[in-house]
Amino acid sequence: MNYAGAEKDPGCIIMHGRECLRYCDRMFSVGIIGASGYAGAELLRLVAAHPQLKLAWATGDTQAGSPIAELYPSLIGAYGEECFRAYDPNNVDGLDVVMLALPHGKSQELVPDLRGRARTVVDVAADFRLKDASLYPTWYGEAHACPELLAEAVYGLPELHRDALRSATLIAVPGCYPTAATLALAPLVRAGVIENTGLIVDAGCGVSGAGRTLKHGNLYGTVAETYEAYGLLTHRHTPEMEQNIGGQILFTPHLLPMTPRNSGDLLRPSDSNDDIDSEGVARSSGVLCERTIREGHRGIAHHESDRGDEPLSGHGTIRRANEHRRRDIGDR
Repeated sequence: MNYAGAEKDPGCIIMHGRECLRYCDRMFSVGIIGASGYAGAELLRLVAAHPQLKLAWATGDTQAGSPIAELYPSLIGAYGEECFRAYDPNNVDGLDVVMLALPHGKSQELVPDLRGRARTVVDVAADFRLKDASLYPTWYGEAHACPELLAEAVYGLPELHRDALRSATLIAVPGCYPTAATLALAPLVRAGVIENTGLIVDAGCGVSGAGRTLKHGNLYGTVAETYEAYGLLTHRHTPEMEQNIGGQILFTPHLLPMTPRNSGDLLRPSDSNDDIDSEGVARSSGVLCERTIREGHRGIAHHESDRGDEPLSGHGTIRRANEHRRRDIGDR
């Protein structure tokens, strides 16, 4: 597929949003595979809100033929009577962007073919996040089907890989917990402010993070009024965090009785409760540094993420970090 003469790379448009509008006013066609799940619904919302993205089609094999708005009424204004479709690879030909929101392991089966059909492939699952193929059998239960593509995939966190994302043709969207942990800890490790061993990530995720599948552990009666740890020492996001941060992580995830939200406290093993100069760390590391806290439990940073009304670009995170910082300064 020859895209010579295209005004701008879709990877740049997707990850940087309105900042790219001054470069081009072209519309980019988007197909979404697996759009009926929670992650797929978020992609539908993001595409509808973006001035340069236009949905070509959305698949949802279990919902094929039913209107998108029947499953997600909040999207009726954007998609009207548009229906979910069954997946047909021929529909991908010529698209600017195809996004996948499939269960872990399923994207590997489709991406090699999709790369020859669409200009840019964006995978929301974990199939292309890890660079070391040998980690997949340990953390995801099976060998990677196309390990040769891992080196080509760009990790979709603009704060770390902004330049590479501008021309990326295969983008691995970060996991929720790794996003929170990376934005808080990577600047400190890179700046040499803290050691890269013994780092503790204590975080919670809303129940929608488990997807739409009906499970006893996701029912309201099970989740309400609880804060339950799960996946101790075995959570799949651990190697992703360690890859991004460059350190040894002890990760304790918790299930929160709410919809999409992540909240995390990041701790360091230290005998000092001294404050960390977050502005200095940001300057020396080149990475956004989240707000610091002055609690007596030797915490170093706190990050919250609620992507229900924020763009994929991460600018909402920056705004929240600045707001948190102003509140912290006011409390001193």
